[in-house]
Amino acid sequence: MRDKPATIHDVAAKAGVSIATVSYVLTGKKRVSPATAERVLRAIKEVDYIPNRIAKSLRKAKNLVIGVLVPDIRNPFFPDIVKALSESLSDKGFQIVVASSDENPSKQKDIIHSFLEQRVAGIIAVPTGANYLVTKDFEELCALVPVVLLDRDLDIPCAKVLLNNRKAARDITHLILSRGHSRIGLIAPPLHLSIGLERLEGYAEALRNWGILLDPALVYEGNLFIESGAQAVAYFMSLKESQRPTAILSCSDVMTLGALIEIRRRGLKIPDDVAIASFDNPEYFECLSPPITCVAQPTTIFGKKVAELMAEALEGKKVTGIYRYEGELVIRDSV
Repeated sequence: MRDKPATIHDVAAKAGVSIATVSYVLTGKKRVSPATAERVLRAIKEVDYIPNRIAKSLRKAKNLVIGVLVPDIRNPFFPDIVKALSESLSDKGFQIVVASSDENPSKQKDIIHSFLEQRVAGIIAVPTGANYLVTKDFEELCALVPVVLLDRDLDIPCAKVLLNNRKAARDITHLILSRGHSRIGLIAPPLHLSIGLERLEGYAEALRNWGILLDPALVYEGNLFIESGAQAVAYFMSLKESQRPTAILSCSDVMTLGALIEIRRRGLKIPDDVAIASFDNPEYFECLSPPITCVAQPTTIFGKKVAELMAEALEGKKVTGIYRYEGELVIRDSV
């Protein structure tokens, strides 16, 4: 057990770099190569170094900047949350800088490094990538700045604001089943993400409750972009007529848009030829003919809560725990 707190000298020795290099990584005064920065961050964690002076200077700053990492800024779900958290943080005297990883773990890593170079006071993140690939990066990040996760879960020691995905998927699947559909195609998010696995589990639970076995042929793993929604519909329609789904549940509004484009391209009518329901509730869902049944997520509540948790963390409070919120079924005419 260490008798005295680790120093910057300990970090430099562990990483095999100069003290100046460690300082550059911590302050962002000079650019350090990603490989060297990663080695320094790993050393910081291994020796349990806490840069107290930097933390104090950040807390005393008049205009604190928070980094906000989202996976796809074009997805209406994320700008709605960013708007709410930006307004809440602005009221507390903080500013934000937003970056989109485009669901690319490598780009995500570069953005995190850039945030640290910019000396952000904290990071609000919607992580992307398989847990075994990115958890370590976020663990190291938590040792440097306050972190709050949003929408997607990782096994790291920070606060998390999430949807009750299993219940939401179970509830909307129950609704579809209650309308007479027993073959429901699921367009799932990537199953290495918590939202993918949890929504699949909720869907499967609803089927079991109705005495229906999950048919793997009716589960299509998408990538959260438009093209995978279109590809999913093409795949479902390629099945034998007796195997095709009579309804589709898409687990993101962007994939739903792709599904709708492909449904229209094929001349199919909703809900006569195929019913469809979705996660998320962008404004245009209500304007479509027919309007889309969906699970609306509480985006404003999400934004305000992550802002509140980040503000508390920057005040020096220990902020942990999972805060799960319920989705709301919005029943329209597409099912």
